[in-house]
Amino acid sequence: MKRSCRANKREIWISNFIDMFFELDDWGNQGSTPIYVYETPKRYDLCISPGRGEAEDMVFGKSLDYNRVIGPAKPDAPFNEYTRIWIGINPEIVDNKETVAWNHIVSAIADSKNKLMIAVKQVSVSL
Repeated sequence: MKRSCRANKREIWISNFIDMFFELDDWGNQGSTPIYVYETPKRYDLCISPGRGEAEDMVFGKSLDYNRVIGPAKPDAPFNEYTRIWIGINPEIVDNKETVAWNHIVSAIADSKNKLMIAVKQVSVSL
């Protein structure tokens, strides 16, 4: 791995989607609001680009809405389109509930035989 990439590694936390279900009401009927279940956030050290600029490789094209690129990462890195990402903040879990909301989501994943590039978008989430 290049020395410059090692120097650019930053701590991020990710949490992947596990399942979705609907709560049942008092009569056993399925509710209309889905409940999403995610795994406990895990820490990773990966290269993260600075804010998006025109001098970058346009791996994802120009029409995709993203702010940063994570990578290159190993092809087996645990990212998918539903991954929640914390960049620059640490997630806090109290009684199995997140108290600090994720601040990035995956916009797209470009994979090849030996690396992954993950386009992420900054979001504002209230818990």
